[in-house]
Amino acid sequence: QTVSQGTGITVSQTGQDFQVAVVNPVIAMGKVDSAATAENITGLVIGVDRNSTGNYTVNLDPGLTDNYIIQLTADSSSFRLIQATNQATTTFDVLIFDQTGTNQDSDWYFTVIRF
Repeated sequence: QTVSQGTGITVSQTGQDFQVAVVNPVIAMGKVDSAATAENITGLVIGVDRNSTGNYTVNLDPGLTDNYIIQLTADSSSFRLIQATNQATTTFDVLIFDQTGTNQDSDWYFTVIRF
């Protein structure tokens, strides 16, 4: 039996019982293009807004705390630096720069983890 989340599976044998709990720590992930179009997003994400060149806001489902981990990757053939800022309970900002520190639009990936 395959279990992807929840309380897991209980296996019983004469004199032996154990339960394996399976919890997926990834609460949101996806790919966003340079215009903030969600190309493939899953989880607790409501949407993504492009605020200005290289500046995006990810909007999360209410009810989270701001105690989550954000992993980001820029998808570009040119050098890009990507960072998360302004992490709050329902949003975080993503900033993308080139090697000179100038804001640049780019496709990017994100993963939000809570454990």
